[in-house]
Amino acid sequence: MFCILHEKGFGGDTQTRPSRHKHQGLRAARIMKFTVDRIEEGILVLLLRVDEGVKVEIPSVLAPGICEGDIVDLTITKDETETDAAKQRVSSLIEKLKNKK
Repeated sequence: MFCILHEKGFGGDTQTRPSRHKHQGLRAARIMKFTVDRIEEGILVLLLRVDEGVKVEIPSVLAPGICEGDIVDLTITKDETETDAAKQRVSSLIEKLKNKK
């Protein structure tokens, strides 16, 4: 399991701002504040500050030094270049499989 998002809505102190990355193809980042509710079997359970019904679970190895009760920012940035490249690879593989018949 990498990341599971249980969403019932965003609001309040979430914000969108341009990514600081200089890579071409990255879009604006969505930044949200979460509280680390607990750590279970190596999984951080984060609750969105403005709506604790929104929960995110991530492996604790991705956030060393983070403890229960900490307030953290979570940034989500879409990498369009990598997304397009992955779609192209999949399309190419599908075409190869179709041509094998």
